[in-house]
Amino acid sequence: MVIDWKIPFEERLVPIFNVKQLVADGKLLEMFSSGHQVMVTPIVEINYDNEVIKIPTIEQKDPLYLKLFYEFQSYFFGRKGNDHQWMYCLRDDGCFQIC
Repeated sequence: MVIDWKIPFEERLVPIFNVKQLVADGKLLEMFSSGHQVMVTPIVEINYDNEVIKIPTIEQKDPLYLKLFYEFQSYFFGRKGNDHQWMYCLRDDGCFQIC
């Protein structure tokens, strides 16, 4: 979806010292997790080595995690079509096909 919305993104491992520095510099504004269950979960803090790193995810005026959550829900509840071909229907013969 972020590709469709033309939002630049990068999926990679980020060392904790980078996270701490980005938060300190005010450059890390949101962090969230998502998976195959149509859930988007905001991350508001990370506990690491007896230190709490606060992430201002839910403090954002127009957070990306919330946009993604509502977009996923639109597909999940059938309010949007299957343009990404994520949904499969079970046919009468017991086989799946793209809806």
